[in-house]
Amino acid sequence: GKEPRYFQEAAIKEALLRMMRGQKRILLTMATGTGKTFTAFQMVWKLVRSGWMRHQKGEEPGRVLFLADRVVLRDQAYNAFGPFADGTNDPRFLIDGRQKLSTNRDLYFAIYHNLWTQEGKQRLYEQFPPDFFDLIIIDEAHRSGFGTWREILDYFGDAIHLGMTATPKQDENVDTYAYFCAEEAPQPIDPDAPEAGDIQLPAYRYSLGQGIEDGFLATYKVHRIRTNVDKEGLHIQEALEKGAELFVPEDAELRDDYFTQQFEREIRLPDRTTAMVHHLAELLRRFGPMHKTIVFCVDIAHAQEVARLLNNEFSELGYGDDYATAIVSEEGEAGRRRLEQFQDSDKALPVIATTAELLSTGVDAPAVRNVVFMKTL
Repeated sequence: GKEPRYFQEAAIKEALLRMMRGQKRILLTMATGTGKTFTAFQMVWKLVRSGWMRHQKGEEPGRVLFLADRVVLRDQAYNAFGPFADGTNDPRFLIDGRQKLSTNRDLYFAIYHNLWTQEGKQRLYEQFPPDFFDLIIIDEAHRSGFGTWREILDYFGDAIHLGMTATPKQDENVDTYAYFCAEEAPQPIDPDAPEAGDIQLPAYRYSLGQGIEDGFLATYKVHRIRTNVDKEGLHIQEALEKGAELFVPEDAELRDDYFTQQFEREIRLPDRTTAMVHHLAELLRRFGPMHKTIVFCVDIAHAQEVARLLNNEFSELGYGDDYATAIVSEEGEAGRRRLEQFQDSDKALPVIATTAELLSTGVDAPAVRNVVFMKTL
């Protein structure tokens, strides 16, 4: 089968060393595309095959919960752990809210939303004893380890909590790093300046820059554009006098002036969207109209409009509405099918996926050549 790369082996080693010495909170920071889910699978495989997890509870098998915040990430992990199913026995269980909860499996895969679901007087996660899991793997930990969902982690507080994230420490996720790195040995921020204090670092870090330097991640070229209205802002009276087409949502209060941060949130600008889509279409015609592309939009309505305009731009290809599609929900069979088709490198269509947030983190789509942002970052 597939062999781990050197940095994945290093991440596994650092995590296992900490588990062996009794550490309960561990964080791995690995850039997007470096195989965090595969690393998690390899780690659990070693723990199970070595018998270490079984030893934690006598003869009871060790149990693992893989926790994500999106269905697509949960399902990717479930599939990645497929080698545990040997044809006669499948220790995996997908907690999807549709089937009766089983407590006789070893590997569980869930999203927070399903575990938080109220069933009678209990939430779903409370149907497990607090000591049921030995290891909980928290995918994209910077987004899902806190807020309301922290109660789930606290309930299973005796388990090892292994956080995985692609996001380096910053102001927005400082709580995540504090939680998962709390048991790490403090290190000086600057060895030459003791007054700067100490810091507790993740068990292992592998950056985007290192991945590019090693040749495991593709380098990238940035093409940045700004429309005139983005440069200058939109001044309502002036725009109306010039005959601009404007649409203000019913629940929005009309301002005298608008700037990029408000576009498509507080005010719709069809002319701007059309111009941006046309520019993108020209670039795709130059570099490859069949190169798979993700377009991040402001919201669902914006994503649907961009897909419609792209299909119009490339109508001569004869693909109709299948060239570009809005993938804005992972609920329902149609949404899952569109996402699977886009992820499949052997399928030419859809070429372009427009989305709001759904594809922003952790979705495997190896054939993608272009990433477009029609929104502020």
